[in-house]
Amino acid sequence: MSRKPSKSRFSESRLGAWALKHRRVLTWISLFALFLLSSYLFYKRFPNNFSEPNFYSEDGTIFIDNLIHNGLIGSLLTTFNGYFVWGIYILGELGLGITWLLGDNEFTNIPRALALVSYAFLGFTAILPVLLFRKYFKIEVLLLIALLTTFVPLVGWDYAVIGTLGNLKFVFVYIAFLLLIYRHLLPEGSKKIYVVDAALVVCAFTNVTVYPMLLFALLRYIPLLRKVSQWKQLLTTPSFISSLVLGVILLSQLIVIYINGRLLGTWIVRITWLAQLKYSSLALIFMDYFFL
Repeated sequence: MSRKPSKSRFSESRLGAWALKHRRVLTWISLFALFLLSSYLFYKRFPNNFSEPNFYSEDGTIFIDNLIHNGLIGSLLTTFNGYFVWGIYILGELGLGITWLLGDNEFTNIPRALALVSYAFLGFTAILPVLLFRKYFKIEVLLLIALLTTFVPLVGWDYAVIGTLGNLKFVFVYIAFLLLIYRHLLPEGSKKIYVVDAALVVCAFTNVTVYPMLLFALLRYIPLLRKVSQWKQLLTTPSFISSLVLGVILLSQLIVIYINGRLLGTWIVRITWLAQLKYSSLALIFMDYFFL
């Protein structure tokens, strides 16, 4: 006599079939839960910037001030120390959006909103290897990388990075590194390459250290570059065309940096003029600029 399957085995098989059918949904739920956990751990590492909110360094006097007076587009066209900081302004705009949505659009709530954005951005960065490479590497290894990233020591500088805005520009170097590896692994013809290249523009327009790293994107084309007869094929390769467009776009910032470099002499003249002023006059000028 054939034995009928037990109810427990039947329910387990149904549960397994449901999980297999909704595997993609479960994956995204797991990633979101991991993101929330990592963001919360960053908050626990340094909660002061949320519990005792205050603008840190240039966060208020430059970045938020630009966003309030010039808007997002106008701020993206301004430079900081001679180069763009797109990522900082995009994150700052998110902070202003949270202030409008949850903070009654009160100016005093902006630092707390920026802290939330900072925790969430760092949490997203920590789980980014899991998000990008879950189909290429063992999940255990990726989870370990996410854990180590969440608890990476900042040697006493937690207060200047976690919960702040301006110093997040250094995180974009790590993000660009991950994106370049992911781009190299993607199959030719994948539309995700265009998304990656757009993200690389934001990274490079936030931290100029990304520029030399972008040479890594050319590694996938070395087999075609070795033979002159295959150069025509290379010029019709979608990902290579995208990399050329990426290079042209990034050239614009190099031009801006060059122009700002030419203006360095003007700033030297201004500094020399200020040095010749009396200390009392210099203090008055500083106070006027500060309050304006």
